[in-house]
Amino acid sequence: MPFVNGLLSFISIMSTLSYEIHADAYYKVFFHAAKHPHNPVNGILLGTRSKESKVNIMDAIPLLHHWTSLSPMMEIGLDLVRRC
Repeated sequence: MPFVNGLLSFISIMSTLSYEIHADAYYKVFFHAAKHPHNPVNGILLGTRSKESKVNIMDAIPLLHHWTSLSPMMEIGLDLVRRC
């Protein structure tokens, strides 16, 4: 049951947060998906969480088009983002 309790607390945290996406991050996601309409786009949203339970998404980094599951290529992409 620890997993279920952790999942329920995670869901309750997620429901109390509000999200604000910066225009640059939104445009990057939108135009990248529009440029590749025939492929799925997998990437990362970068931002900060304020004290008012608000998440400010400031940037988006597209990673992959072909391997949309957790794969070695995804792990390499995540590692590159973490190092920047």
